[in-house]
Amino acid sequence: MKYRHGLKYDYPSDPHAHMIDPKQSRKDNLNKDYPYYGNSFILKICHVLIEIFFCTLGSLIMKIMYGYKIIAKKELKKKYKDVLKNGFITVSNHIFDADYVVIRCAMKPKMGHILLWKNNHLRKIGFLIRLSGSIPVPKNDLGATLSMMRGVDKALQNKEWIHIYPEASMFYWYQDVREFTDGAAMFACRNNKPIIPLAFSYRPPKGLYKLWRRKGAPLVNVSFGEPLYPNNEIISLKDRIIDLNSRAHSAVKKLMEDNTPEV
Repeated sequence: MKYRHGLKYDYPSDPHAHMIDPKQSRKDNLNKDYPYYGNSFILKICHVLIEIFFCTLGSLIMKIMYGYKIIAKKELKKKYKDVLKNGFITVSNHIFDADYVVIRCAMKPKMGHILLWKNNHLRKIGFLIRLSGSIPVPKNDLGATLSMMRGVDKALQNKEWIHIYPEASMFYWYQDVREFTDGAAMFACRNNKPIIPLAFSYRPPKGLYKLWRRKGAPLVNVSFGEPLYPNNEIISLKDRIIDLNSRAHSAVKKLMEDNTPEV
């Protein structure tokens, strides 16, 4: 039997609904003129400094708190070295507030960007997330959305890494992979870039971790899958997006299942 942790939550019926509602304390105007793909010199310097934090103190904190274990990254880097140099998207399930910090630790020293929910961008610490390379996602403004999409396209064309949570929201310690929205697949197909699936899975706490992990709380694995490419034999862009999105979801689900231990 696969391990199941003992945490209990009341999850929303909508698989893309949000379990948190961060207080909005910043006034960034996310309109069509906002620099969604921030690549100014100052932002780049801040990005590097925050990346140093992720690779050092941040990594240690995440290791102590969640005992994260990286699976199959070395094989990916060895086999797909050229892919990782030419722009790609990663996708994963979204299971706790700081799981992107774990992803950045797992990807080190690779620097990248993340598509960020507008409400997270506008909360008090949103400026730090922005300095670490986030691209906020506007709402109810077509012009702003198109500007954001052009920013993502430019980042991929500049051979950068972008992380997207296709579940669109965070469900605390959810033990399955929810339905994917098609944003990641759309950007991959628009730019002919691969999606690399990542998955968080759980394992039971052992040793000293039992002293500070709350009862029933697991430790986490971050596993890497092989790149998935748009199927350019499919003529319709819409059908290519549906196909890639389906394959990405299946890959993340399989990684989660395969790396959850038997108990």
